[in-house]
Amino acid sequence: MEQGTQMNPYLGKLKLPIFTLLVFHKLAESLFSFICGIVRDRVREKRRKYVAPVGMVVAMLCSILCCITAAAVERRRLDVVRRHGLMEKPNDKDKIPMTMFWLIPQYAFLSVLNGISSYCSTRFFNDQVPESLSNYLVDITLGITGAGIMGSVVTVYAVGKLSEIGGNPSWFQDTINKSHLDNYYWSLAALSSINLVLYALVALQFYYRDSTKSEMEPPEEGTVTEDTKCVDCFN
Repeated sequence: MEQGTQMNPYLGKLKLPIFTLLVFHKLAESLFSFICGIVRDRVREKRRKYVAPVGMVVAMLCSILCCITAAAVERRRLDVVRRHGLMEKPNDKDKIPMTMFWLIPQYAFLSVLNGISSYCSTRFFNDQVPESLSNYLVDITLGITGAGIMGSVVTVYAVGKLSEIGGNPSWFQDTINKSHLDNYYWSLAALSSINLVLYALVALQFYYRDSTKSEMEPPEEGTVTEDTKCVDCFN
């Protein structure tokens, strides 16, 4: 979000607040989660058990594309900052001559990622977790999400330390204009790619049982989605 606060907020002559991007993100996220439910309902019952794992692959691909898009946009933003001599002017008054709507593609991928992953992770546990653990479904899902948030924090710290090797300045500086978030996003893209490969190897070996709870609906959308904000470290 800090990127958008320093970018041009005008769409023609209309000035839009920065939270417009958040509204777009949340609406798109809910839409894609809803679409997942429709897709699952239209798949033949014997194949529904594969919808969640395949959906997670799509979500991981969107994660990679989100990181790549964010890196490209941030590289362009930094080029504009340098060309206009704004490197030492971090104030909101010194707007970068680049529309904040350049951020929409990465928010779109983030929305698809969150919408699909929140639905599919919940559906996967709902379908595959034994009956004896069904009462702990929400706790398990939130526990894994919490682990992801902690992993994001550790990743930021580790990448910052690694970027300083050889006496180089850290990619994370006191202002966003002096930082190199583009390099950080490329690092996340690489880690997400490795994660996708590992997931595929495990998913291909996993035995998927037919759901005995197909009539059950996942918890309400907000339950898991609110806790998937770890990905907002991209912004």
